[in-house]
Amino acid sequence: MLNRMHRLGMVLALVALAGCASTASQLTGTWVMLDDHGEPTNKIKLLTEDHFAFGAMDGRDVWAGGGTWELADDVYFETIDYHVHRNLIGETLRFDCRLEDGMWYHEGRFEAGGRKYNIVEIWKRLDE
Repeated sequence: MLNRMHRLGMVLALVALAGCASTASQLTGTWVMLDDHGEPTNKIKLLTEDHFAFGAMDGRDVWAGGGTWELADDVYFETIDYHVHRNLIGETLRFDCRLEDGMWYHEGRFEAGGRKYNIVEIWKRLDE
């Protein structure tokens, strides 16, 4: 599974690097989302200094999205340039977040295109 994750990560890196700047950030890197039991899932996220891309594979299906991001104190923002859920394109999403022991916790509640979202995710650095 990790080989597939790394291949997907390489593809997403090409997309995310389109706007890459050279200064590092505390979130810059490759992340894998954890499930409710703390196990890695098939979803990864890549962050450059100001761009992100995520993707997930499940058999033959692939989900992806990306755009720009910024961090202000403990608030993480994503502005969606492309996404499998088209109603999110152009939206700026707000997540409360924290970094703790190499883990990135974030939570956001928002509405877009008449659909309500409640996102609670835990990510672990894949590139350490």
